[in-house]
Order: sequence, then structure tokens, then C-alpha cells
Amino acid sequence: MFIALVVLLYCTLIATLKRPWQTGVVLGLWLIVTGLGAARGLFMDFTSLPPHLALVIVPALVATFFFGFGPPLRTALPLISGRQLVVLQSFRVAVELLLWSLASQQLLPELMTFNGRNFDILTGLTAPFIAWYCFRKGASSSTLLIVWNLAGLALVTNVFAHGMLAAPTRFQYFFTTPANEIIGTFPYVWLPGFLVPTAYFLHFISLRKALAARAAR
Repeated sequence: MFIALVVLLYCTLIATLKRPWQTGVVLGLWLIVTGLGAARGLFMDFTSLPPHLALVIVPALVATFFFGFGPPLRTALPLISGRQLVVLQSFRVAVELLLWSLASQQLLPELMTFNGRNFDILTGLTAPFIAWYCFRKGASSSTLLIVWNLAGLALVTNVFAHGMLAAPTRFQYFFTTPANEIIGTFPYVWLPGFLVPTAYFLHFISLRKALAARAAR
């Protein structure tokens, strides 16, 4: 199910960004490289400084900020559907259900689920309603959209921070049973390496469009 979700999100994201060739190649290579690395156990050394998982997380976040706020998508930005950017955030409901399933099997700390300190499912549940309300009749409600995106960023950052602080690194703060080691394994390395950055990226692009629309008015 996890791999199916990643593949589905990969395909949908490519279609949404209107740059199927460039986006598909870059994201495809990233998923292959990180997946093979995780399958070989390259990211399971959490005691080194920095932890080997940083080889996944740092480039993913840097690329997310660069493409989210930088110039590469400037010309394509007007062509991207603001409604689709919001609706696509519904994938976070599936992510939260998968995290809950992993926690019920004692493979993931419970604090990373909606039974713990993870409330990110709210973003996914509200996404269709926000898309309907903010883009009804071709108009856009930029203020609500901006607030919703900022709230979504706060929620995904919350679970991301808890996940990192529950990993058995030198910076571990939450000593859970089990520790959050699963994010270094295949295919779950794509949780911090693809799913979380995608949530950030969609928020960044949606905010750019909302702020541009607000400035234009």
C-alpha cells in the first residue's frame, strides 16, 4: 500500500505541475536512488554525526524550498491549477492511515499517529472542502487559502519534528518503543524523502499563487 501511494502521488504530481518530462525524470531518479540506498541499509546508521538519513532529508528539503519558492517554476506557475494543488493534499489522509497501521504493528512510534501527537490528517480531510470553497465559480478566496496553507505547514512540520526527535540519533528526545528507525528502511525512507517534501512543496506553490492573486487584486 505504501509503495502504491508513492507511485500514485508521483504520477499525480507530474500531471499537476504541467512539466511531465522534467519532473518525471528528476523525481523518478530520486525515488530510485533513495529506494536502492534504503534497501541496501545505507540509511540505518543513526549514531553517526550527521546520521546517514541526512543524505535523504537535507537534499529533499533544500530542493523543496528551491523549487517551491525559486525561479524554476516561475513560467509554469500560472498554468498550474490552484484547485488541484489543494485537492492533492488529500493524500495525507492515506499517509496517516498507513502510519496508524504501522504503529498498530509496533513498527512505528504511536506519537507519530493521530492517536499521539500527529494531527496532520486534518489537512487531508479539509483539502476537498477548501478547494471547493476557495475556487468556486472560478473565483479564489486568497485569505482563507493562505491561512489554510500556513496551518497545513504547521501540522506537517509538527509530525516531521516529532518523527526526527523519535529517531535513535544523538538528538533523540522522545524515547519511544519502538524508536523511529523505520524511516531508514525501504520503502519507508520515502516518508521523509518524498511524502513530507511533497506536502511542503504543494503548500509553497499554493501560497505563491494565492499571494500573487491577492497582490493582483
